Formats: sequence, C-alpha cells, structure tokens
Amino acid sequence: MGDQIAANATRMAFRRSPEFINVFQIIHPLLILNMAVILLLCIILWCLFKSRKRQNQAIEILKSRYAAGDIDRETYARMKSDIMEKESKGD
Repeated sequence: MGDQIAANATRMAFRRSPEFINVFQIIHPLLILNMAVILLLCIILWCLFKSRKRQNQAIEILKSRYAAGDIDRETYARMKSDIMEKESKGD
C-alpha cells in the first residue's frame, strides 16, 4: 500500500512538472521540422537522380543509333550536345 502511494505521488509530481511540459513543447516542433527537412532533401535528391537517369537513357539510345548507322557523326554530335544542353537547363 505504501509503495502504491509513493508511486502515485511520483507520477503526479512528474505529470505536473513544468520542466517536462517545456521540454516537450520545445522538442516536438523540432522533430516535426527535422522530418520536414529530411523529406525535402529526399525529394530534391530523387529529382536529381531521376533527371540524370533520363539523360543517360537518351545518350544510350543515341549511341545505339550511331552504332547501328542510323545517324552520321555530325548528327550524333549535334544531338548529344542538344541533350546535354537541355538537361543542364533543367527541362
């Protein structure tokens, strides 16, 4: 019985502690802010890698067309520079 009273008193003191409330009120928004920043970084990295992958696919198709003889060297060079320029502009 005495242990239960002591445990209840401890819980009540902890629950009413202003330090606990203040720490929670400070940490909670910081956790949300950190999660938002991490999410934003993931989205940015995903977009960058997606763009690079698309550029690599276009260059590979261009190389295969050149190797197959579908296009000549000048056309290959022009199209490759167009792809590189287009991707560097972010389109």
